[in-house]
Amino acid sequence: MLKLYKVSGTSMKPTLNHNDFVFAYKTKKIQANDIVIAQPDKKTLIIKRIKRMNSDSVIFSSDNKKTNSNFSDIELKRNFQILKVFLVFRLPLYFFFL
Repeated sequence: MLKLYKVSGTSMKPTLNHNDFVFAYKTKKIQANDIVIAQPDKKTLIIKRIKRMNSDSVIFSSDNKKTNSNFSDIELKRNFQILKVFLVFRLPLYFFFL
């Protein structure tokens, strides 16, 4: 099932901009360098790049190295759902596949 999300913030610039829309889907075929949507805790929904991942843990990274993120470059136990982003929609009418 496809899900639509709105990007908030600048941690994924220049790839994703604030107020971009992204489409994501659930898949088991997630690997390093994929951009994903994840909910590592009950309050937080993030969009990050997979830096490294195995069956037990995941490390996310931000594309914008000028920003700080609580979820970048730390190892997290992989006990939450991760959706793969595959399409970006930007206004005025512009979109691209990842």
